[in-house]
Amino acid sequence: MSFRSNKILISGASGMLGKALWRILHQNGFTELYSISKKNSSESEKEKLFKQRYLAFFHCGAEVNIELCETNNTHAYESNVLYTDYLLKKIKAHKYFYISTDSVYEDNLERYIETSPTKPLNYYALTKLKGEDKVRLYTKNHYVLRTNIFGIESKSKKSLFEWAYRELINNNKIHGYCNVFFNPLFVNHLSEALLCFLEMNIPFGTYNLGSNKKISKLDFIKTIATIFEISNNRIIDTNYVYNVNRARRPLNTYLDCSKAKSHLDKFDWNIEKGFKMLKSEILFK
Repeated sequence: MSFRSNKILISGASGMLGKALWRILHQNGFTELYSISKKNSSESEKEKLFKQRYLAFFHCGAEVNIELCETNNTHAYESNVLYTDYLLKKIKAHKYFYISTDSVYEDNLERYIETSPTKPLNYYALTKLKGEDKVRLYTKNHYVLRTNIFGIESKSKKSLFEWAYRELINNNKIHGYCNVFFNPLFVNHLSEALLCFLEMNIPFGTYNLGSNKKISKLDFIKTIATIFEISNNRIIDTNYVYNVNRARRPLNTYLDCSKAKSHLDKFDWNIEKGFKMLKSEILFK
């Protein structure tokens, strides 16, 4: 089967990552971009898309509302597992990209490599892990990318950054968890990494993608205050304690990205770069 097309298909193109990825791809000369949506694409539109062949399919679409996934398992399973199954059976691509989550890991290690045990603590993470299984079942030429992102333009406007930034500029008290750790990437920063995977001959498989720095949710919020020159005297150090009435969250999802770094030795993984990119995007909006 020949894949000479430069066409790229993105699911979730209206989401935070999908929008950023679309911009980065277009800026780098990929102009034949197509989107597919579970809700907004008609059956006839989908059939037209399924008849084409693509250089790459980026599956960014998902139900990412963790609390909603916990309370409505059926919706979460349909959105994150069955829809993934449906698309992978239909779409023909040279490379498949599945955006997973850092929350698939077991939450009992200092850091996680791609072969670390998986044991999701909430239903959202479970459905994303099952989505990974679908990718491996139907395709060999795939990248399963475990990551955590921050940015603006999420559909709910309730992403960690958006919530924290809004509370800070409104001078509201804000609680930051000092016992929850991660190493997120700004969505534009992640999109640049995805572009590298698209253009380079990197072996297929599962990869962790995160920034170079392990940071607490508390320090993440304090960094937002610092880069936007907002007072941090309303930020309250707080320990996360599991509430049985809410979805359980892992305390540590620090991703060891050595595998990806071995192929992208010139890529800048510094979280500071992500924050600078974020600040520039907000200031020039």
